[in-house]
Amino acid sequence: MRGSQKPSVKASHSRLMEKGVAIDLFQAQGAPQATHAIVLLHGLAIRPPGARSPIVRELLRKGYCVVAPHYLGTHDSTGEFSILNSVSTVKHAVKAVGAELPNVTDFSIFGYSYGGAIAMVAGAQIPEVRKIISIAGPPEWRPIGRDGTTEDVLYHLLKERKRQKTQVNPGFRIKEATVEEMEEGAPGLSPIDHVDALKDKDVMLLHPQQDEYLPPIVSKAFHEILLTGNGNHLMFTLRGGHSMAFSAITGNAARLKRVLDWLKT
Repeated sequence: MRGSQKPSVKASHSRLMEKGVAIDLFQAQGAPQATHAIVLLHGLAIRPPGARSPIVRELLRKGYCVVAPHYLGTHDSTGEFSILNSVSTVKHAVKAVGAELPNVTDFSIFGYSYGGAIAMVAGAQIPEVRKIISIAGPPEWRPIGRDGTTEDVLYHLLKERKRQKTQVNPGFRIKEATVEEMEEGAPGLSPIDHVDALKDKDVMLLHPQQDEYLPPIVSKAFHEILLTGNGNHLMFTLRGGHSMAFSAITGNAARLKRVLDWLKT
């Protein structure tokens, strides 16, 4: 192996189904069975990461197994898409992987944008989850003006709803009440509604400095609230815009190391 070349890793892939949720499970071939699973939650209008995704390969290389569920109502899962169903998706995924891999005793959740918010809401309710990482995840869905969270989410939802009229097999099957849930701020659907539980988990917030939808100050304010609890909370900003997704981590070796070191604490 020359210079700083990373060791190769081959991913084995298996598909689990739990309560209608399609769950892609990735493990490193030839490696000891992992005891820590990372659940990756994607943003709206994109697919879950696959075996060739840089974030999947990096986590496998570091000894984790990776779980990539399809939100209920999207892609290969059944049902309709909604915030509540997305939270249920994570709960079902953790249950299924725990039954499939008894050696896995720790779960962490890593989400981007919409997935970051779902990571916090679901992680607050799942005892097996201790660490949560959110990239540009809205702390709440309630409308708070032009620089707030709801416009961004509604934009993607309405875009997907329009696509449903022209596609035979749309990726997102949006429940009619989903937009109304966000607009009305239905209780229990936002991370801020679970802040007391999140205070005592470990939460890392990452936020692009040039985020065109959600200003970093929103995450900074939420981080200040989390610091009043007993968890190991960390927040830092990234160069780039909202669409960076998981590449915000994998594209920078120092940043990736910082995240991985935090996961081990």
